[in-house]
Amino acid sequence: MKQATTEDTIIFDGFEVLPASPIATQQDPSEIIDLLVNRFEQSLIEKEYELAALRRQADDAQYDREGEIVLLRGRLEDAERSAEEARRELDAVNMVCRMLERENRRLTGEVEQLRQQLTVRPDDLLASLLTRPVA
Repeated sequence: MKQATTEDTIIFDGFEVLPASPIATQQDPSEIIDLLVNRFEQSLIEKEYELAALRRQADDAQYDREGEIVLLRGRLEDAERSAEEARRELDAVNMVCRMLERENRRLTGEVEQLRQQLTVRPDDLLASLLTRPVA
């Protein structure tokens, strides 16, 4: 293991490990290793807290997404029910329209028959007048 120092840092086996200070440059390598282990352990603890916080954020985000999915599924089901009701109403309206069209054709036919019965041709009127007994 090699220890080197520059003005700003202590380099240990090629890695920058500590900021340089007059005290750190005067320590022997075993003290520096103990200091490094302590810093590593402290860093590890901080990273564990950060990891726990990230996991909580991920869990919260997953919970939020699941809630949104449930909400969207509910909205989709509502929209499907509304669409089905609209289809049934449209079918009922179409059936009523067909019934009204048939009734309109039937009544139009009856009106035409009555119109033909009421229309008197001049020849028929003259014939009916001539054949009528005189009182």
